[in-house]
Amino acid sequence: MESIRDSLAEELVKECEKLRSEVSQLPGMKAEMEALRLRHAAALELMGERDEEIEGCSIELLSDRTTIRSNDYSTRLISQALPSIQDCVYLLKMLCLLCLLEIKLGSLETSFNKI
Repeated sequence: MESIRDSLAEELVKECEKLRSEVSQLPGMKAEMEALRLRHAAALELMGERDEEIEGCSIELLSDRTTIRSNDYSTRLISQALPSIQDCVYLLKMLCLLCLLEIKLGSLETSFNKI
């Protein structure tokens, strides 16, 4: 009986020492836990900022795509209209040449009439 009592007492003493050791580690664990909470909060905040940035970039990308498509459409319209504009420029040049010729012919006629 005494041996059982001694072994139980010894086991109880070991268990108490183990618990005291674990209790002494609690302040360090609490500090570590608080540091982890702060890091977790900071990580969540950064993730939120990153998500906002990604959303902003997505909106800008859609806007840029719309602008590019609009510019492509405008470029196509201009390139389709360009030959007709070039034709108009050519016709204007020809008209100017004709006007100059008429002026020269007119001055030649005037010169011939004087003779």
